[in-house]
Amino acid sequence: MQRLTSLPTNLPTSSRRSLWLARLAVLLGAVEFLVRALGRVGANWLSDLAAPYTSSTLWLAGANPYNPFKFLSTWQTRGGPNLGLSDWVSGTHSVYPPPTLLLMAPLALLRWNSAVYLFVLIGLVFYAAAIYGLLRVGWPQHSCFANLAKEPMALFFIAFALGFAPVHTAFHSLNIVLIASGAAMLAVVTSIRGDAIAARSDAVQEALAKPRSLSVSKSAIVIGICVTAAILLKPTTGVFLLPWLMHNRRWRLIAAILFSCGVITALSLAPLVAHQGMSWLADYRENVSFLFTHGGNADVSPQNTENTDRIDLQLVAFALFPDRTFASASAALVYLVLLFLFSKRAAWRKPNAIPEPEIRHYGLPLLVAAGCLALGLLPSYTRMYAAIVLLPLILWCFTHLHFSSARWLLFLLSDFLLNTSAIVRKLGETVGIIVRSPRLWDLTLGGHTCWILLAIGIVLLWAMREQTSLAPKGLSAAAKDAVPVPLR
Repeated sequence: MQRLTSLPTNLPTSSRRSLWLARLAVLLGAVEFLVRALGRVGANWLSDLAAPYTSSTLWLAGANPYNPFKFLSTWQTRGGPNLGLSDWVSGTHSVYPPPTLLLMAPLALLRWNSAVYLFVLIGLVFYAAAIYGLLRVGWPQHSCFANLAKEPMALFFIAFALGFAPVHTAFHSLNIVLIASGAAMLAVVTSIRGDAIAARSDAVQEALAKPRSLSVSKSAIVIGICVTAAILLKPTTGVFLLPWLMHNRRWRLIAAILFSCGVITALSLAPLVAHQGMSWLADYRENVSFLFTHGGNADVSPQNTENTDRIDLQLVAFALFPDRTFASASAALVYLVLLFLFSKRAAWRKPNAIPEPEIRHYGLPLLVAAGCLALGLLPSYTRMYAAIVLLPLILWCFTHLHFSSARWLLFLLSDFLLNTSAIVRKLGETVGIIVRSPRLWDLTLGGHTCWILLAIGIVLLWAMREQTSLAPKGLSAAAKDAVPVPLR
């Protein structure tokens, strides 16, 4: 058997050079991942995991999970460090809804240090599974990783995934978006691969004149579990999978997901209402107000000195017109317009469109799913770590570089190889422009990631046009003669 470290001797010189460059990129990406993601994990600070962990601990004890004055004492009792913090810091005001607390209960049963490292392990498993699943979607002709390691573009994708700043930030901050995003991407992977397998199965059944099975497929169950988990863990990530399922007309699956969310919500509310009545609701509303207004950690206004950590369109909308309602409404309007145009184009295909070759039959369903996730970053509160869901779009770009739109998208997405929001904010603090002209700063350099995401949303329309239209001139004759694999 050929060693993985050796190169096939029949490759052209340029291909061998690309393979070596790709392997070097993977090595550098792995080093960066170890240093910036895993190397910055720690249990001795008030990370994002502390809020759902402590609130879930209080929920299990039958106490009010949204009482900020019980937060630090409960956290420290469970092994959290005594940092001398005030009860009025943003991290002590949990806004995670009751269903999230139920799902976090297994971690809340552990001591803080153990919970942190188990969370990191779960995050690693989800992210690795998502990367591997996306690789199998992008290069379905390879059934093992050893063969994938001979594909330069597959290796460049792995390098990009390892050097991806959003995932570094998620591991460092210990934000549960890491698991929610992993679940969302696994739902996409399962859907695309499951549809391809189902299409082949239906073809066999039709050839044998057998009736189709009416049972629920395993892939539908996995998709339902993943989407439900994503919605309940991080609603601002999970709910944007619903337009994708609606586009695919998965109505029964959507109904099952919504029913599951309702059941889990009821189960989480039952003990809370039994012990606390509705008194917890006032604290929950107060926590939301504390975080999202008057300079709170999630506030969009310049009162929050770290507001440019946000990457959603509300930041630049508020800089244009300083009103939170206007910012929310305008960001939502832009999202809905782009989603409508994107979905409309995805549902339309030229009669004379040249199909993709069989090894790339996933292009359209992948772009639809990736586009819905990418557009979902625009309307509501979003930070750098939430951009993990851009990974399916990055895969589409690497596997469709013959499209001009894919190359432009990859150029825009390269901004996420660094946490440029944090870098630019430090630059603004150094030169003092944040203090002198905060709204101008938010509208320009401070909000540059918002503009990049908006540009990605616009270029997605071009990408969908290329995906659903005639194949580019560079496509080989073999590709033009290929028979497409039908997808349900």
